[in-house]
This record gives sequence, structure tokens and C-alpha cells, in this order.
Amino acid sequence: MTDALASALLDLVRPGIKRVVRDEVRLALDDRVPRWLTVRKAAERIGIGESAVRERIRNGSLAASKWEGRWYVEAAEIDRCIARARYHPRLPHNSGAARL
Repeated sequence: MTDALASALLDLVRPGIKRVVRDEVRLALDDRVPRWLTVRKAAERIGIGESAVRERIRNGSLAASKWEGRWYVEAAEIDRCIARARYHPRLPHNSGAARL
């Protein structure tokens, strides 16, 4: 196979490969796979608004990853934030929604 033919074939299959990979990643980030949460789901889980989650992402107090223009927060990170808020010495232990 010549380099030109190989290059042409690669150009033809590349969009399909990208689409398959993108779909697989999207499934891994989907709500059915609870490792990653959208900003909306993270906000619901913490008990705060979406804008508050985005602000925490911006100021670095909540670790997140951006993929295709959307922010995703690891579920374990949310659990750590809830635990920190729950056991914060200045907050009542039964204060209702967790505060970050």
C-alpha cells in the first residue's frame, strides 16, 4: 500500500473512529456510570446551586475535568467535599445540606 493510499484511508476512517471513541467516553461519563457527575448532578448531590459548583471549580476548591465544553466532577470528589463539610468543627453536624 502506498503512503498516499494509506493516508487517504486514514482520512476516511478517522471521523468514524473519533465518533466511536467520543461515544464510549460519553457513556463512561453518563449518569448510569456514577464515577463522573455533571455540574447539575454534582449540585444536586451536594445540595447547592449549579452556579456555586461552577464557582468552586473556578476557584479550585472543587476538582473537575472539562470534556467537549462541559465540566464533570468525580463522584469521589463530591463525597470528600460532603465529608469535609459534615465534620467541619464550626458547622453543626446535623445542619442539613452540606456546605463547602
